[in-house]
Amino acid sequence: MKELIKQAEQGDAVAQLQLGLAYYNGDGINKNYSKAYYWFLKAIEQGNNDAQNYLENLMKIHVLIDSVRYPMIIKRTDEFQYREAARLLNERLNVYRESYQDIGAIKQWAMTAYEFAFEAVTYKTKNDTQPYKDKLEELGKELDEYLK
Repeated sequence: MKELIKQAEQGDAVAQLQLGLAYYNGDGINKNYSKAYYWFLKAIEQGNNDAQNYLENLMKIHVLIDSVRYPMIIKRTDEFQYREAARLLNERLNVYRESYQDIGAIKQWAMTAYEFAFEAVTYKTKNDTQPYKDKLEELGKELDEYLK
């Protein structure tokens, strides 16, 4: 990855595209759409038109969270989820502000984050299908043995 970054920084259009793809997909490096966007633009500037296809899958948006506008680069297909997440965050934060006016903003944020984390854990455990998959595999093996 270090060599790829070095080549991209030196202006190699193919390396810039490959580095953009690595950031886009999270291959060998943490997924980062902002960095993918940057490297796709660099590759296009160098004449690599293949990067244009990937760049079109990304978009810049601004979400308003707690009266602060945050710029983000996201996949086009995820726009609704990002905007909905910002809306829900503001909604929950406002509930804690109204209910717990005396505890301060940091604790209101912490309570909001904790509530979302709790919901994520609850959702994950409710949607764990592995026990069912294991049981189906076990029954499949028993059926195979029976039919032999």
